[in-house]
Amino acid sequence: MREPTFANLDCSIARTFVMVRDAWSFLILRDALGGIRQFEDFRLRLGIARNVLTERLKHLVEFELLEKVDIGKRGLRFEYVPTGKAKELQVALMSLMQWGDRWASGRGNPPLPCQKNSLFAGVIQFGPTSFCASYSSTFSHLLRATKKAN
Repeated sequence: MREPTFANLDCSIARTFVMVRDAWSFLILRDALGGIRQFEDFRLRLGIARNVLTERLKHLVEFELLEKVDIGKRGLRFEYVPTGKAKELQVALMSLMQWGDRWASGRGNPPLPCQKNSLFAGVIQFGPTSFCASYSSTFSHLLRATKKAN
């Protein structure tokens, strides 16, 4: 079965999927934004096959979501560093995580706790969820202040 081609659709969501590609790429970006940088660390954390990880990293570098940086071992070791383009996906990833907390979590599959030094540190959540109560309360205060101002 051939993958659908979204590149020519007049839709930003479709073109975003061309750039990000698939679930593995989203998880790689999540981990890169959370501080994972090296191939073996991605592989061990995700349990992804080497060939799949190699292909996804190459794709993410090609679309300038990650930068491949030689870490001084004569081209034998690299780090994959999120670009500004990738960093702007944090809010979208936060929204996906919140949606998943609400609709995909359940018995035996609780939401992942968010830590202040994690990928989402400094990113305000869009409404209450079962994790990061401090961020949710911050957002609630901002909503109240905005309503009073209007």
